[in-house]
Formats: sequence, C-alpha cells, structure tokens
Amino acid sequence: ELHLAVGEVGETVMEVAGHFMKQGYRVAAVNAASAYQVGGGASTGGRHALEEAWCISSTLYQSLASVEPQKT
Repeated sequence: ELHLAVGEVGETVMEVAGHFMKQGYRVAAVNAASAYQVGGGASTGGRHALEEAWCISSTLYQSLASVEPQKT
C-alpha cells in the first residue's frame, strides 16, 4: 500500500526522510539533478543547489560516484 504525504514541516527533505525511515517506512526522495556531472558542483565547490546539498549532507555523492557509467 502506498502512502503519500506532502506538506511544509520546517525540516529538510533529508531530515524528514530520516524520520520516516526510523519509523520503518521505505522512503524515496526525488530531486532534479545534473545530467553531466555526478553531484552537480558538490565536488568542485560549484553552485549550492538542492543536488549539492543532498550530496554533502549524506552518502549520496559516494553512492553516485561508485556507479559505473553506461556506455551509449
């Protein structure tokens, strides 16, 4: 069964996701991301948008960087 909650809670997406995970929920957080550079500008000190914030506040960057790119 799928449950969806949308609202303003005064916390970051990562904080809210963490709260739901601790309660036993399976959580997915969706964000627009760079199609050209893993983590956007997180590793180079580039602009600090949502993608970069997620990369520096979690293990997201390490997870993305460890994936083998697909050949097109």
